[in-house]
Amino acid sequence: MKRQTEEYIKNSTITLQNDLYRLKVLTYGATLQELSIQEDGWQNIVLSYDSVEEYVQDSYYLGATIGRVAGRIENSTFDLGGETYTLPANEGDHHLHGGDGLHCRIWTVDQVTPDCLTLRYISPDGENGYAGTLHVRATFELTDQDVSITYEATTDQDTVCDMTNHTYFNLSGGERDILNHELTLSADRYAELKDDLIPTGQLSAVDGTPFDFRSGRVLADGPSSHHPQNQLVNGYDHPFVFKDKNEAILYDPDTRRQLTLSTTAPAIVLYSGNQINNHTPLREGTSRTYYGLCLEPQHLPNAVHQDAFPSIVLRAGETYKWQTTYRVETGVSR
Repeated sequence: MKRQTEEYIKNSTITLQNDLYRLKVLTYGATLQELSIQEDGWQNIVLSYDSVEEYVQDSYYLGATIGRVAGRIENSTFDLGGETYTLPANEGDHHLHGGDGLHCRIWTVDQVTPDCLTLRYISPDGENGYAGTLHVRATFELTDQDVSITYEATTDQDTVCDMTNHTYFNLSGGERDILNHELTLSADRYAELKDDLIPTGQLSAVDGTPFDFRSGRVLADGPSSHHPQNQLVNGYDHPFVFKDKNEAILYDPDTRRQLTLSTTAPAIVLYSGNQINNHTPLREGTSRTYYGLCLEPQHLPNAVHQDAFPSIVLRAGETYKWQTTYRVETGVSR
């Protein structure tokens, strides 16, 4: 695909399609606008807007590529290599989802075929306070069985990097909220949160709590729980540490659709849409609380301030790589 004018690229939507899946990806924010499955016609299972302009105004990070660092960084500062870096505070005193980050940048089309798209973006040294020039690639690909997203990044200076995708899933296609969806997670620990939603550093066992998804449970268990961590966020907004396999399975008993997510990331953040308002027009319908859920594969948030958490430091000359695959099955009985 030839290089086009910036205005075209900003408003560009690239469609990938095969017999099972159809993806629509925006060059604005390397955003996943649509993930449709073939079931009596195309059925979209993610929340979306109609226009790029709505994504520009969006505060939910709908379908966005998040970075340089996903999640919250406490007090918007961190130390690296003897230097203190100050980042823009965009959630109280804290830095969230990279600030004015990758989700609101115009990416360049690198390569495109009917079933594969690669976008790239160069984040200059000092952008949003981060060190190093970061070269980022986002690849969206269809196969005969699944959809994959791959993020790769290199830097010319030591920096921090931890990306994710912030798609909101609703396997009913927006017919209902997600509280009746069932989630299975291979995770035996979750990160407790402080009142400002920064992890305390404590990784707690899920045993005997509404955070135990190992045998599957409905999302409604979070909002209805009296557990103080559920009450803190009115549901779920928590990181989980994978145990045996890096996998999450989401199931909607009403449509009998099942989504299996497999990832190379060591953790995943479950967000049950607790803060979605009740009046935003979406393609699927008017938004409301718990209308979609995010499954965000990444490292543990605020890792720059927790020595016990796996490091997110990316050294000069190294390559950061994150890959997640999504497989959707229909007519699944449980």
